[in-house]
Amino acid sequence: SHAYIRIETPQDFDVIYEASGSAVHFVAGDIWRKKNKSCREWEMEISLRTYDEVLIPYLMRLCGRKYGIFQLIGLFFSLLFRLKYNPVSRSSQRMICSEVIYYVLTSVFKKNWDKDPDIVTPKDIERYLDVPTQE
Repeated sequence: SHAYIRIETPQDFDVIYEASGSAVHFVAGDIWRKKNKSCREWEMEISLRTYDEVLIPYLMRLCGRKYGIFQLIGLFFSLLFRLKYNPVSRSSQRMICSEVIYYVLTSVFKKNWDKDPDIVTPKDIERYLDVPTQE
């Protein structure tokens, strides 16, 4: 499975932000959909000011980081052996898709989540976002 962020831009087109292939990157939504299929999405609204001053600058700072293939292997072992950590997590300079989403949820949307980002899976994100928020 895979996790990504789809952004509807103020210019009326969408872009996908993801960690895949070799790096964390943006790709035009129409190009992404030619090779991928979205199974489920959650909508989170933010103000234009937060979009301009927080979200986009944060995403740009992560953009270009290398994809963490060894981290993905470590994630497999952490799931297999029910570890509470990723045994081969290299550094914050390499990322996998679910880790990117974790950091956006906790840093940009200020969501509280006390799980190690190195072992977050797309399924964890789905479970987390399915929990109703208490306001």
